[in-house]
Amino acid sequence: ELTEALTVLEEAIASQLPPTAVFSVEGRVKSARSHFQKAFVRQKEADDLLAARVVLDIHEAEELRAGCCSARCEEVAELALGIDGWSERLPPKDYISEPKENGYQSYHQRLLLPTGKHFELQIRTRCMHEHAESGGANHAAYKSGEYRRG
Repeated sequence: ELTEALTVLEEAIASQLPPTAVFSVEGRVKSARSHFQKAFVRQKEADDLLAARVVLDIHEAEELRAGCCSARCEEVAELALGIDGWSERLPPKDYISEPKENGYQSYHQRLLLPTGKHFELQIRTRCMHEHAESGGANHAAYKSGEYRRG
C-alpha cells in the first residue's frame, strides 16, 4: 500500500511541476515504538501509520525569497489532494511560515487514502531537509529528548 501511494504521489508531482524540477519522494511505515512515544510520552495524536517525505531542490536564491518555499510546498500538497480518492484528514501544519523553536521547517499535510489509511505527507526543501537531518533541528535529537530549549 505504501509503495503504491508513493508511486502515485511521485507521478502526480512529476506530471505537474516543470520538467526541470528536481525532487525526491521517500516513504516509511511508522514503527510501533514511534507511535507509543508520540501517543503516550509526548501526548500527541498518533494514528498515521504511513508517511512520505517530498524534498524539493529549490535554487538557493529562490529559497531565500520570503514566502517562496511555503508556496512551493503548498503547491505539492495541493497536487496530493488532487489525486483521485485522496482527501484532507486534518488541516495542514505549516512549520515553514512558523518554524518550531529548534528551527525545524516543513509543511505537513495529513491525508486519508482511498483505503481509509491515514497518511502523513511532509514537504520541505533540500536546505530544510539537511537542517532537520543533521543541523539544529535534528529529528533524532528531538525525539530522544536531547534537544533542550534555550
